[in-house]
Amino acid sequence: MKKIIVTVIVLAAVLYLGATFASVESAQKGVASAAMEAKTEYVSRAELIEDLASKTTRLSKEVNQLFSSIKDARSRYEAARTDDERAKISSDIESAYVLLATLIDNTSSLLSAKEISALRSDIEATSGEMAATWRNYNAAVRVYNSKAARFPWSLFFSAKAYFQSADSL
Repeated sequence: MKKIIVTVIVLAAVLYLGATFASVESAQKGVASAAMEAKTEYVSRAELIEDLASKTTRLSKEVNQLFSSIKDARSRYEAARTDDERAKISSDIESAYVLLATLIDNTSSLLSAKEISALRSDIEATSGEMAATWRNYNAAVRVYNSKAARFPWSLFFSAKAYFQSADSL
């Protein structure tokens, strides 16, 4: 009788551990999926910003330098291996965009160009999409971290960092 009870307890513990391990792994995949979605959205946004910079390169040396820094940041973003690296690089891209937008605003002849205006509108529209994407990522990280922090999974899984916008750094 004792063997049966011990066997049932061990079996229940193994089933519980297996189920919770699968839950942590599933949450980890959710984080990876959300990070990939954010990367895809951000690469698209960086391409729009790069396109805007390339169309305005005739403005000045400043725009040429911005174009180079945006292009370099996009390459670094695509090559980044961690979410933390991507978050830092995204701040560089956003800073360059703010400078570019300021340069364009100060050049009234460009504001009349339909193509430039359309690109700027597209870039501004991606701001809300990026915010939603990062909220989804942070929600996935929150779920993962809450599962990974429990014993015994805290021995095998480490917490993930949340995304912070340049405004909150």
